Amino acid sequence: MVCGEFDLSPSQAGFADYFLILMQCLIGNLWHWTYWSNDLGGWSPLNADRSETLILQYLVRTFPKATAGKIESFSFDALTKKFEMTFTSKRCNFSANRIFVPNRFYPNGYNVVVSGTTNYTKETDATKQLLKIKVNESKEVTIEIVPK
Repeated sequence: MVCGEFDLSPSQAGFADYFLILMQCLIGNLWHWTYWSNDLGGWSPLNADRSETLILQYLVRTFPKATAGKIESFSFDALTKKFEMTFTSKRCNFSANRIFVPNRFYPNGYNVVVSGTTNYTKETDATKQLLKIKVNESKEVTIEIVPK
């Protein structure tokens, strides 16, 4: 399922609540989404000078980019910056789970807890803001990311 477009003016009452509830709904149902904006400034995530508007902080989040298996659930709490994903891994010799971990949320780094398996490898790429975790068996696994 894809939510094709949504937007809201940051000057509207309830703007922050709208975004937090909408993201919980979309992510809770494992839907993909796109944010629509036709110009800079106003309802756009960027101003005319390419600086960030208030909207961008609600759109950027930690999320799974690729999963070697089936996602059962995932969540990101914008206030605590806690990410959690549970998935059933598919043993694969070449594929790793890739999670986008924005540096903006973890200026002092982050801790990763993997449960459900001890048979995995972990690699981080701060430049690409990417966490790669390769699980070497087929099991239900949970990955948790929290700020240091």
